Amino acid sequence: MSESTRKKILYAALVAAVIWGVYNFVPKSQISTATTSKPVVSRQAPIAATNATFARIDKTINVADMKLKGWGSDPFRARDKKTFNKKAPKKVWKLSGIVFNDFNPLAIINGKSIAVGDMIDGAKVVKIERKKVIIEYAGNSISLSVS
Repeated sequence: MSESTRKKILYAALVAAVIWGVYNFVPKSQISTATTSKPVVSRQAPIAATNATFARIDKTINVADMKLKGWGSDPFRARDKKTFNKKAPKKVWKLSGIVFNDFNPLAIINGKSIAVGDMIDGAKVVKIERKKVIIEYAGNSISLSVS
């Protein structure tokens, strides 16, 4: 194949690529105003509308009924705050020791002396036993034992 034939094929391919790009990537309104002055006719065929079609489109879906039927929950609907499981942020309480007596037990948590009912880093001390301390944080009971 000669050099001039290769150039002609290359130029023809380039022109075809430019035409294809303009047709596919430029908005239709710019193409129609740039190429013709005739009004643009929509290519879509009109949809025959019947009452049954509109009834099917306007029907509202009750998510609660679908949930009872085993369809699961709607992933796009915001969840109620009551059912949403809030995970407590990770906090660390280190129990260093327990001074136990029947009247006034004490625990050393994070280097502080704590009695029953005291607060430590947002957690309330519920119970101090001989070998463990139970604290409550964000509605969760956490058991600490001496390491």
